[in-house]
Formats: sequence, C-alpha cells, structure tokens
Amino acid sequence: MRICFVALSILAAGSLLGCLGSQQGHLYDLHAGRVSNVVALNPRSAGGVIEGALPNGNSCKGTFTEVSTEAARRLNLTDLPLSENAEVAMAVLDCGDRQVLECALTRRPFYGFSFGACKDHRGEEYSLLF
Repeated sequence: MRICFVALSILAAGSLLGCLGSQQGHLYDLHAGRVSNVVALNPRSAGGVIEGALPNGNSCKGTFTEVSTEAARRLNLTDLPLSENAEVAMAVLDCGDRQVLECALTRRPFYGFSFGACKDHRGEEYSLLF
C-alpha cells in the first residue's frame, strides 16, 4: 500500500512539473533568414510568461493567454491555420525600443505549443516553431 502511494506521488509530481516547466522555441524572420530563441514558461497552462529575443537581437518579454479559436480568427494577426481541436494562446511581448511583438500560438490539448505566427508593430512577420 505504501509503495502505491509513493508511486502515485511521483506520478503527480511529474505531471505538475510538466505543467510548470518550460518549452524552447525558435523565432524565424522569413525575410532576412535569421533565427532566435524564445522560451515559454508553463506552456500547458492557460497563461504564462514568454521571453527571448527577436532575430535582430532585441530582448523580448511578455505573457501569453489562452483564447478561443474564434477569438483568434477574429483578431486576424496572422495567417495561422487553426483546427477545431487546437488550443490557441495570444502573446504580447515588449521587445524594447518601442517594439511590440504579437503572436498567436497553437497547441494540442495537454501538450505544449507546436507552432505560431507573429507580427511586430511595423508589420514584419515571423514564424515560431517549438
């Protein structure tokens, strides 16, 4: 009986760490051919922190929040294909020098992010892969 309790405790802790972990992604500037790294903290939760850099080197930090697929389509930030079973999060990152990056991120239920699309305030588009 005690062994079962310990095993269940370890499984629960592992599940919690998966939710509270981090996930690394790559932000691609498709016009300039440059890439940079981003990290999403708590990628399986309804909201969290995302930070990294633009491909030009500017540091970025912001938050993401889960939204409905319909809301993401209405915002029309990007041409991101959204299936009905996808979960969508919107992220807004401050990248310094009055530069803001807005992203739509997708994931399957119970998994981390898979891909996303972003635009900065100048209209430059980026692709994001996790």
